[in-house]
Amino acid sequence: MNVRGGQKIFLAFCAFAAIFSVMELYRFNQGSNNFSGFSSAVTQEADLSKAALLIDRLESLTNRLSFRESVKNAEGYPDLFQLGPRIKSQIELRIWVDVPNDFPWRKCLSQYNGVAATTQCSLKSNPGSTWRIPDWGAPNFQIVNMESKQCLEPGRGEATTNIAQAVIKDCSEGRWGYNVNGQLSWSTGGGCLTSLGSPAGNRVELHPCNNTLQQQRFEFGTLDTDTGKAVIIPLDISQWEDRQRVLRERELVEAKADVLKTLVEHTDQSSEKRRAVVFYLDKGTGFLAFLNWWILAWKLLGLNSLTVKFDIVLFELSNCKIKYCHPDSVQYLPKDCIEYRANETRLTGAGKCLFVSMYGIAYRDSRYDNYINSHECLINPKAEFLTQYSHILRSDLDTFPTPGLLGYWPDTIIANKYMGYTFRNSSGISLITEQLKEAAEYLGLTHKGMHDIGSSWFGPAHLVIKLSSMTVALSKYLRVYMFGPGTHCRCATCTELPLQCTWGGGPYAGTVLLYAQEIAINQVWDQQQYDSLKKGNYSLNCIY
Repeated sequence: MNVRGGQKIFLAFCAFAAIFSVMELYRFNQGSNNFSGFSSAVTQEADLSKAALLIDRLESLTNRLSFRESVKNAEGYPDLFQLGPRIKSQIELRIWVDVPNDFPWRKCLSQYNGVAATTQCSLKSNPGSTWRIPDWGAPNFQIVNMESKQCLEPGRGEATTNIAQAVIKDCSEGRWGYNVNGQLSWSTGGGCLTSLGSPAGNRVELHPCNNTLQQQRFEFGTLDTDTGKAVIIPLDISQWEDRQRVLRERELVEAKADVLKTLVEHTDQSSEKRRAVVFYLDKGTGFLAFLNWWILAWKLLGLNSLTVKFDIVLFELSNCKIKYCHPDSVQYLPKDCIEYRANETRLTGAGKCLFVSMYGIAYRDSRYDNYINSHECLINPKAEFLTQYSHILRSDLDTFPTPGLLGYWPDTIIANKYMGYTFRNSSGISLITEQLKEAAEYLGLTHKGMHDIGSSWFGPAHLVIKLSSMTVALSKYLRVYMFGPGTHCRCATCTELPLQCTWGGGPYAGTVLLYAQEIAINQVWDQQQYDSLKKGNYSLNCIY
């Protein structure tokens, strides 16, 4: 007998043992019911559910010994999870999605007051977050919530957008379809189930199907408590791994191409020496105190004088047409600031405070973090006038200028090189530094070992703009390379971040902006420039 045949006999024996155990457990529960005089139907149902799952997994494993089909070729696959018919009506499911701009990403589908929402995954018994699929044997299926005993379906579309919110209601004739990208599409049209995350109140809606959107990739699994630690695991881990690998590889190709496009040289287009600090404003009035301090210091130092000619340029979120975004910022701006108008506003004379209305890239494309808005505003089409400056200070607003800026015209990029976000050991390395080097190498770029670079950059405008262009593309790339589908920080059971993915524990997705900046500046600095930087040039809260 060959090894494969022996495996099949062993698995068949395991299946028989499982069935026998279930029968004994059921008979024991029956006896307990008769003795105690009360019903434990819920316990019986849970036991049978677990038994059915065990049997179907054994059955699935046996089948895979002789046949295994790649997810790449799974179009039209009759059962994406290779599970038998019992599971489709008896197994209690958890459904989750990794929402890209709702860090930490993993959220579970729940029902709340008759509407669907994605919230933090509960690792306890929770009927509102538990689902069943009674007819998954068909090409399309219903999804029934265990708390309400009603179906997940689209509600009525909004009059202006025709976008429907996902609700929990009496079951209709409609059904959900599921494809190899993890998308759930409604049989009568309307698009694919889409999680909008906490910025939009955890709403779930139907949007046009787009296989590049991670917020449309839903996974099915079960709550497993048998190991002593509760985890939510995919119905079929090997299929889940295949699907994540395919999605990540596809995204890496696009992200890598975007980075390589930014490696072009930028030339100095300024006609006179003039400097500007560039800020991105967001989130209502939170910026106001910082901005007022900046303007006060700017005036006290004389940076706004005719001889110094130092401008403040603000890119703010205004005239918001996107359904979920922050209130307009322009109404809160100090009266010192005027709107920049192309072909009207001249960048001459004394220093000015200028503002430009624009949407940050994170509002237009969920593959970018909100933090990257502060770089994209330097390369947005509305920012073309920045090339008229000879020098630009790119910084965060929680800073203020000092007298060192007076008469300071550096010929290279100046930045703080002591930020400490990589947590290097005495040998100068860490898990973060090594992964950043590997990420650069994958792109064909060289990481020169210059780590822990700060966010405030000051230097020739064309170099700052080039670095911002690279940083925007690199942030998208690193979100895939380091934190994309199927990576360590988004593992099959990662309802919470693993320790190595938390701040101080290893690569942390909340600092992707800093990682992207680091790889970018390693392409511009040489060792002499790096070594020449003074420790006190740029601190956390003051600039030179």
